[in-house]
Amino acid sequence: SGAVPMPSSAAPSADETRHAAARDSLPSRTEDGHATGGAEDPHRPPPHALPSRLDDEARGASATLPRRLDAALVKLCPGRRRQELRAAIGEGRVSVDGLSDGLLPTTTVRPFCRIALDGIIVHERRAYYVLLNKPAGVVSATRDAAAVCAVDILARSGQPTDSSTQAADLVAWRGELCIAGRLDRWTTGLLLLTNDGRFARRVTDGG
Repeated sequence: SGAVPMPSSAAPSADETRHAAARDSLPSRTEDGHATGGAEDPHRPPPHALPSRLDDEARGASATLPRRLDAALVKLCPGRRRQELRAAIGEGRVSVDGLSDGLLPTTTVRPFCRIALDGIIVHERRAYYVLLNKPAGVVSATRDAAAVCAVDILARSGQPTDSSTQAADLVAWRGELCIAGRLDRWTTGLLLLTNDGRFARRVTDGG
């Protein structure tokens, strides 16, 4: 993207030769996270073990919830008519975060809330804020075909992962997360991960 293709007859520049050599020296990675091939660099920290990759379904964030309460209920309760759901709101049979008094069909609902109808929870989504001490070798991304991503090492225990870590040991909601900020792959340091997009934009944009 944005790169100018070099004619096949042109010789590679010194920079291109150096970059190619550096790329070829990196170990490739199998699906279970084991490095294969590549020359070892004694000055480079070892890549972090990859316990499990998220599939596309697990990575998908929750579908956007309409902001109006009646519209949200229509989406959350397939087969129920809007008029019926509006009546349920007026009768106090709908609650948002445990409260039913004063709710209207036009009441604004937040993405992170709990909605119940007749005492049955039809929507519950929590906001997550994770401070991660990123190890060397982990990329500041939510998906990468050739590297270990920050979301791939979030263990339920809060302890560092290793080659024995299984998918069941990782937090189930890691597919919702985005990363506020970025660190280079071989840099260690603090990363903030969250599923609160508005908060992430405030952190990164300073708004």
